Amino acid sequence: MTPDAYQDLRRQLLDQRKQLSRAQIAKDSERLCQHFLDWFTTSDYADRTCQISAFWPIREEPDLRPLLKHLSKLGHTISLPVIEANHEPLAFFEWQADEPLQEAPFGTREPARHRPAAKPDIMLTPMLAYGQNGERMGYGGGFYDRTLEQLRQQPPAPLVLGVTWQCLQLPQDYLPQRHDQAINGILTENGLRFF
Repeated sequence: MTPDAYQDLRRQLLDQRKQLSRAQIAKDSERLCQHFLDWFTTSDYADRTCQISAFWPIREEPDLRPLLKHLSKLGHTISLPVIEANHEPLAFFEWQADEPLQEAPFGTREPARHRPAAKPDIMLTPMLAYGQNGERMGYGGGFYDRTLEQLRQQPPAPLVLGVTWQCLQLPQDYLPQRHDQAINGILTENGLRFF
């Protein structure tokens, strides 16, 4: 696939996502969060305090905020990404339920930078689209690819769950780029599936 073809596909998927209504996003976000909780409460992670990294939603992304508040109140540590420099991995800083956030690049919000987070056990990772074998297409900045590559070089690697909508699937003949980092599972409004 040429660089132009990747960009064309990304634009098509973004246009497809823009067709989702606010009401549908709210309803499907609730379902998506419940699928995560159903799995989490029966997993090995439920028996200990976990470090969970996530993201604050922008545009038509799934809204994890109720889930993050719930997990925080259960005693798990929530962290959110911070862009410290272009072309570098993301940093993660702790966020507690109802703690104010500050404006950040790309229209998102980030926590204050006074509590660096420990390495996450579970990463709820934003993405545009996914493939049937764990391929992840992001927005083209490479921040998460650099971050995942760095974290995976320091065992134990976190469990990486991509979060997006079920309809945003990559074509079957999609070939990831050399630097693309795969995910361990996909979380959508239809459920959680591991690869």
